[in-house]
Formats: sequence, C-alpha cells, structure tokens
Amino acid sequence: MTEVDILSSLRHQNVIEYVNCYETRNHLWVIFEYCAGGDLLRLLKQDGRLPEERVRVFGHQICAGLLYVHSRGIIFCDLKPGNILFNEDEVLKLGHFAQALRVEEAFPNRTGQPLRRGAPQYMAPELFSEAGVHSFVSDLWSLGCVLHELFSGAQPFISPSSQQLQRLVVDTAPPKMPGATPEFQDLALGLLQPSDRRLTWPSLRQHCWWCGEPLGADNDAQALPREPPLKSCRTV
Repeated sequence: MTEVDILSSLRHQNVIEYVNCYETRNHLWVIFEYCAGGDLLRLLKQDGRLPEERVRVFGHQICAGLLYVHSRGIIFCDLKPGNILFNEDEVLKLGHFAQALRVEEAFPNRTGQPLRRGAPQYMAPELFSEAGVHSFVSDLWSLGCVLHELFSGAQPFISPSSQQLQRLVVDTAPPKMPGATPEFQDLALGLLQPSDRRLTWPSLRQHCWWCGEPLGADNDAQALPREPPLKSCRTV
C-alpha cells in the first residue's frame, strides 16, 4: 500500500490528516494538514532535551496515535522524532507513513525475504536477524528509543559504524537515563528488551508511569489484530 492509501483510511487526532492529492504530467502532489510546530527532531535541536513530565505528555499522544494505527492492522516501521509532527497547540501527529506496512505485508514475500524499513538507530534487534520482520512490538522498541531520546537528548544506541551499531543494539543492555524517575526507567527499559520480554500494549497501557491516565482508546486496544509469534535475537 502507498502512503496515500494508508493515510486516507485513517482518522485520528494524533495522526496527520490526509487532505487530497492530484497528479500532473510529471508529479503526484499530496496535501496533508499543516503542522506549524514542525517535528520533535527540530524541537530537540532547539531545547536539547525535555523534562520528564513533558515527555510523559508527549508519550501519551504518541501512544494514542500508534495504538490507533496498530488497531487498523498497520505497522508504522519508522517511528522517530523526525516523523512526529505537532501543531501550534502542541498536539502531536504521527506523519510520514511512506515506510508503513500492513501486518500481512511485513512477513516474508514469495522470495522468502522479509521487508526491513526505517532508521537503524530506532530498529529493534530482531530486525537485524536474517528472518527479522516488522511487528507491533518492533514499533514499541522504536517508541522506547524515542522516549529515551526526548528525555536524555541522545539516542540510546549510537555509533558511526552500521556494523557496530547493530552489535550495540543486539548485544548491549540499554543505557539508563540519569535523572529519570524509577518508574520512567522501568518503562523505558521494558520497551528496550528482546521481543519475547518486551512490553506489549496491555502491559504498556497499565504501566504506573502514566499515573493512571488512560493510554489510548480502549476500543483501539480491543481491535488490535493478532500477529504470528516472533523470535528474539537479542542476547541481553
């Protein structure tokens, strides 16, 4: 499916709204809602890092949008600060769905090759294995990376070498966040675990760091489609 196909089927306050598209002889023009605030990557470049309470507010909105997307059987595949926009009221919007997949598209094609998409710095460890596939929980790993970066101002796994980055993601325990509350540390570390031990939507929504506030809509959580079981390749 194309980005237009996906976004034209979605309607949520935390997902960028598709407006229209038209085609000229040489171009396809796609119109989305305008987000005057820019994206979270730009905000991080300006502010360096965000206080934990603001990360919690932003995390609520990111999760609400992501849960809705998942409930429609879509894997975002490229969750990162540069793909999270916000308007003048600081309402966050998931944007840039060019890498997104439907659940059934994520698994190996006729050639037996799984589809891998997204930025390596935010990719779950299972995606570096030969049989790795995108899934809802690989998106939740990316969520953990984003929350870590919003609070600390740096990605949890950094290396100028792609091979070394892969080794860090697969073989190294996720770093702690100095100054974070124990509850936030627990949530972030829970998201940055092997796929078979990673927080899933039920445990994420019930986590104490959210202070009892509803995380996403119950009907979206109930509508989550089942996925085939995944194998973990992370060693720590």
